[in-house]
Amino acid sequence: MQGPCLFAQKAADEILERLEGYLNDGGIKRVAIWGRGRVGKTTLVRNLEQVVRDLFSYGILEYCHRG
Repeated sequence: MQGPCLFAQKAADEILERLEGYLNDGGIKRVAIWGRGRVGKTTLVRNLEQVVRDLFSYGILEYCHRG
């Protein structure tokens, strides 16, 4: 599922590029993203999935929500 676009959101775009670089170099296989609620973690991960989808033959998303 595609999330809202992060276009023109400089901080989010920089984080997305950094994560993409980590995953592209092959050294990192798993990324955990955590933080306060309502700051855009899910949006960031959904956008990351769109960017790196071709690198993985299996799903890259696993959601864990603490209530």
